[in-house]
Amino acid sequence: MPSCLICHMDIEDSGKDVEKSYNCPNGHSVHESCLAEWSLHSPKCPLCDKDYDSYTMAKIKTYLEQKE
Repeated sequence: MPSCLICHMDIEDSGKDVEKSYNCPNGHSVHESCLAEWSLHSPKCPLCDKDYDSYTMAKIKTYLEQKE
């Protein structure tokens, strides 16, 4: 089972209350909430430094706005 690059917790791939996750272009997985925090500092993958795509960043922006 993959783990989040940021918090190192497992990323679940099924279930009702599972947190969303995203992958960078190289397939590195992160939780939505972890990526939201990370994106405040950088739009790049914490492991490979590749930019997340604009769709993913728009989803994260919406997530942050809904949290406020």
